Amino acid sequence: MERKTGWSKFNPNHRYTYHIFSGIPAVIRRKEAVADKAVADASKITLDAAVKSALGTPISNKEHDDGKLCAFVMSGFGILIFLFIASNMLR
Repeated sequence: MERKTGWSKFNPNHRYTYHIFSGIPAVIRRKEAVADKAVADASKITLDAAVKSALGTPISNKEHDDGKLCAFVMSGFGILIFLFIASNMLR
């Protein structure tokens, strides 16, 4: 586990922490002795399928975007409001 803490560039009072978990997938099973070969073969097929499924599971580690899209949209609104006020003052 990795923990990162940061703060918003536009609001220094807002702090956040996010955790990144990483690891290796594992299939844990109990080993049992059986007398019937058909049961052992079926168990091996099931185990092989579980291992293949675990290894095929995508693991993503997306980075946190720190609200960049929200900040971009809000700055656009701020510019529009500024232009509206400036155009009304020039009339």
